[in-house]
Amino acid sequence: MFMNVFLPRSTPIIRSRIGLQSAPILLLKEWKTRSVSQHTEYGSFMMGTLTQDPLTPVYYPTYNDLTQDLKNHYDAGDNILGDENGFYAVSRYAETDSGHPFVQRDKEDVENQGISIRGTLFANLTPIKGLTITSRFGYRIYQSYYTRYAPPYYANSMAYKTNYDIQARANHGYYYQWENVANYSFNVQKNTFTLMGGMSYIQNNSFGVDGTGSGPDPLQGYAPNFRYLSYLNNNPETSKNVTSSPGVSANLSYFGRIHWNYADKYNIQVKQISADAYDSSKLPIDARWGYFPSVSAGWVLTNESFMQGINKGRSPFLRSADPGV
Repeated sequence: MFMNVFLPRSTPIIRSRIGLQSAPILLLKEWKTRSVSQHTEYGSFMMGTLTQDPLTPVYYPTYNDLTQDLKNHYDAGDNILGDENGFYAVSRYAETDSGHPFVQRDKEDVENQGISIRGTLFANLTPIKGLTITSRFGYRIYQSYYTRYAPPYYANSMAYKTNYDIQARANHGYYYQWENVANYSFNVQKNTFTLMGGMSYIQNNSFGVDGTGSGPDPLQGYAPNFRYLSYLNNNPETSKNVTSSPGVSANLSYFGRIHWNYADKYNIQVKQISADAYDSSKLPIDARWGYFPSVSAGWVLTNESFMQGINKGRSPFLRSADPGV
């Protein structure tokens, strides 16, 4: 949207052009994921794929096909993982900490889900010729939920688990960034001056709670609707832990640039005159601010009169110095 604003004729006429534009002000996204590990010290889906020997089938279809080690643990009541096609086969010749890639896939049930709302709004204002003021505001509001149910299982003497682990984690928060930048350009005879100044402020607020429970028999029941922290029992061997913490971080920056150009030949730029500050969650108060100035100079040699007879397309010379700090 653009509009022109005129003052009454009794006053000096000043024309102002205001532009309001926006990305989606409200973007709603809901997500849900499940995952397997790539590599850990306790085995992984990828390592199980790479280390499985070529003589081992994918499945042992029946109990009689199992290795003697798996039969012993099956008879003892241990959980031997498999699906409708049979038990997941492990090597008879070499043991690994992954056992079988499908064991790593199915040894625990992990779910991640959440929702996020985000948007951006910005405006451009041109009150006088050569001056443009831009303001941008972006935000994100989010909520996520994570659950993990990991029962005991046995694949081999290196890939097994004896306790149940139940975990739930919830997080929510909001983030926003506000930026304001002014650019002003004007000419004085053959001199062109460009000035830029602005600020940026970022703040992130979050809160999370995490609960875990574990033990050889920690739940009141083991049907899918009981695999949550609310159903932990009070057995002496059942451990419980809950943590929660808020988080706030902020970053404030001021920046600017001064550029001078003479006849498209000589350039001097004082740039990135910036000052950045983090809150005490990132840096101590006595080291909160950082300053990062730099200066550069350039000479467009091909625009000099004594270079007029040279093919500029083949000789794009540029001599410059940049003593940045």
